[in-house]
Amino acid sequence: MVNFSGLTREGCRFRVISVSHLPELEEEIKKNQDLNMIDGEFADRYLARFSFLPPNDLKDAKSIIIVAMPRPPTMAVFNWKGYKRSFILPPTYTAYDEKRLRVERLVAKAASKDGFKIASPLLPLKLVAVHSGLAEYGRNNIAYAQGIGSFMRLTAQRVGRVRAQQHCLCTRDWKFHAFDCDLLRYDLRK
Repeated sequence: MVNFSGLTREGCRFRVISVSHLPELEEEIKKNQDLNMIDGEFADRYLARFSFLPPNDLKDAKSIIIVAMPRPPTMAVFNWKGYKRSFILPPTYTAYDEKRLRVERLVAKAASKDGFKIASPLLPLKLVAVHSGLAEYGRNNIAYAQGIGSFMRLTAQRVGRVRAQQHCLCTRDWKFHAFDCDLLRYDLRK
């Protein structure tokens, strides 16, 4: 059993989902495009980069761990016409990759100790987080994670050699479920 206590020490929250649900996400995005709920130019520019298939070097991946990392706001202060002005920068505007890379290294280290392999997927992370129950949508399509709020950064890792059991831990009424598996019996029930 993989021990992800390093993630909880960092204040992160996480869920594990079965890769079998990725086609459902892809279909949801396509449906929204067909209904013109997603701008065509935006879809061509940003959504085309997502890949719902496993990478060649990790075809046996059966799970994805999605992690919400707390990112407190940064206060910026500047002087303008002799007055100090301050404003809050969103969490993804400062040290953008530093925390993500640290968390991904924690996941890789914990997983590799038990013989699992990981790969970084190109997925719509907010959509994955919401469907897994890790986050929920608030006003203006902003995602919130319980205990963290909206000041967070999301990351995900595909995990190979995981046997997902049919014991659903999801408390939501979604088609998408988090599974109890060898990888994460650790901490999902908290």
